[in-house]
Amino acid sequence: MQLNEEKNIISLLIQGDESAFEQVYRAYFQRVVNFVNTYLNDISVSKNITQDTFLKLWEQRKLLRTDASILSFLLVIARNSCMDYLKHQQVVQKYENNVQQKHKELELSYHALRRLEIDFLTYQEIEQIIQQTLDSLPPQCRQVFCMSRFEEKSNKEIADNLQLSVKTVEAHITRALKILREALKDYITILILLNIPLK
Repeated sequence: MQLNEEKNIISLLIQGDESAFEQVYRAYFQRVVNFVNTYLNDISVSKNITQDTFLKLWEQRKLLRTDASILSFLLVIARNSCMDYLKHQQVVQKYENNVQQKHKELELSYHALRRLEIDFLTYQEIEQIIQQTLDSLPPQCRQVFCMSRFEEKSNKEIADNLQLSVKTVEAHITRALKILREALKDYITILILLNIPLK
């Protein structure tokens, strides 16, 4: 999902537009799964919690702000659901003394999530930096990068579409990534956590 589409998507979501919801689901489902699984280390449970997260997004869509980040809203919901799940699992483990190691792992994950501050402003800052950085790129470099990362086209497809060599496409992507990495160097930990690749 391109960044400049976000406000429009949020407006449609608030109005109850199901196609907008499906677009958000396709764009962010795997990213939320990866985030949840970082703490739960159980892909089946992580997918279930992610499904519940999107259901809650739909139920709470009227709480969205058009200047907010959909991803950060989803992560707040997912984080809280993870904490509830881990808290419940800790209670269960108390009655199964033979699995003390599992209990310790659950406790560590719970406290890691408690320390994690999901700050809407932080994600907005990241999105603004990405948008400003993309806007500063030469037009062709920006176009190539957006086709690669946002439209998920292969280098060959981009080359054919823009009548460029594959090497030129690769050079544009490499240049854009280098500039983005520099612009986002203070947010690398968050980018890794959110599974946003800058390579």
